[in-house]
Amino acid sequence: MKRLVLILAASLASSYVQAQSSYVGFHLSAIASSRFETQLQFALTEGSMKTRWSFREAFTVRFVQLVAVLAMLATSRGEEQALILGYHHIGVSNGVTQEVSQVELERQLRSLLALGYVFVTTGRALETLETVPLVASVTFDDGYADAYSEALPVLRRLGIPATVFIIVARVNEPGFMSWEQLKVLRSAGWEVASHTVSHAELTDLSPTGLERELLGAKETLMLRLGSPVHCVAYPFGRHDRRVRQAAAMTYDCGVTTAPGLNTKRADAWALRRPLTSPLDVQGLSWRAGSGTDLRVALLAPAFAYWLLPAGAEGRRPAFYNPARYELMGDGQLGFRWQGGNLYQDVFLRTGDFATSAIFSRLGTGYVEVTGTIHLAVAAFGIGWSTEGAVLATALPLGGYGEVWGRMSVQTWALGAELIPLDYARLKTEVNSDRGFSMEVGFAPPVMVAEGRPLRMFSGLDGSWYGGSSLRLGGLETSLSVDATGAVGLAFTSSW
Repeated sequence: MKRLVLILAASLASSYVQAQSSYVGFHLSAIASSRFETQLQFALTEGSMKTRWSFREAFTVRFVQLVAVLAMLATSRGEEQALILGYHHIGVSNGVTQEVSQVELERQLRSLLALGYVFVTTGRALETLETVPLVASVTFDDGYADAYSEALPVLRRLGIPATVFIIVARVNEPGFMSWEQLKVLRSAGWEVASHTVSHAELTDLSPTGLERELLGAKETLMLRLGSPVHCVAYPFGRHDRRVRQAAAMTYDCGVTTAPGLNTKRADAWALRRPLTSPLDVQGLSWRAGSGTDLRVALLAPAFAYWLLPAGAEGRRPAFYNPARYELMGDGQLGFRWQGGNLYQDVFLRTGDFATSAIFSRLGTGYVEVTGTIHLAVAAFGIGWSTEGAVLATALPLGGYGEVWGRMSVQTWALGAELIPLDYARLKTEVNSDRGFSMEVGFAPPVMVAEGRPLRMFSGLDGSWYGGSSLRLGGLETSLSVDATGAVGLAFTSSW
């Protein structure tokens, strides 16, 4: 409590200082534990903003920032914590985050045992926190055969159980485990859980598709193995509120690839699970206290972004929904080059609270930060932007997307994002400033086992444009060209 008081006092003090000076900026500071401090500082000069904020305006921004700080404080080092480790291949060379040797696996697990961690299956992680302060769970995604041939001997030797998330359609295929091997794992104390039927990209599915992938996988596993199935791991770590709701109707828990640790208050259908790689051999003991993984490197461009200059006051891009919640996971960090502007897009969710922010540099300068709370039937947001105070709301559409509205002192917008069919997406917006915008996207049936990573899209935003994107796990890159020949580039990390 003392920390929160200090954070609020510091925020109000800096609000007063910035309101009285020519420097307009904002500073987020969160002491997440006695060992770690996270600070995010962004600034815009008065010349870039072309404005001067009053103390009341700065206070409003501080209030929104405090919501973000509270979200960042979701995991406190003083609480009981469950660390869920995510592996793919063991002893097989197949990528930075997938290749871990038997020797490296044993070193990592022994380092956690030395720290006092108690290992359980994922389905028992949260309940074990009731009596044990440090809990760890080892997971293997996809059901590769090396989990049986390489990982099982190591874990047997250490007396550690594990959870294996199975792509049901790939059981008995070359390189994957058989039903008989899965029964052996069950007998060894392992948990056999779901990784959906076909490893589909769940956030691209309609309600019918979600039921097919989630319920279908559970029913098949229970029928073939004769035992309960408690958990599901979302393919590629991608999920949204629709996915979490569908999982809650079928499973006792859902696992993401979000970095971080899990407390007793954690969302059971959005359990955090940092990725594990060979680079963790020396650093896993430290990383266990923070739940970070290789994606921490993405913070470098996020901070470097603020070294870039900003021009005259700009405007937000099309389709930006400040009250987004229904179609979002736990977090997103994106960069987009469009119309001579470099945008940075940030989203963080903790339970029913979320923080959204959009910034632009180079061509123009724009800032918008919004805190959102999700209630029973809608999400409501309040924030501040270059245009002044912002109010926003979003309403879910029965699992098919959401409609949203945004209003500031200067502009208003109404929009929708729909998923009418599996792997099809429609975005529309009517804006008092730019008029009508729309975009239609579709993922063709290419590399279906990898969630159809290629996406095609076209739309209208001042002029017609078209492009494509490629996903690799939680990462996505896209390229677009409009009718004037202007090129747009984007990079996004979602978890």
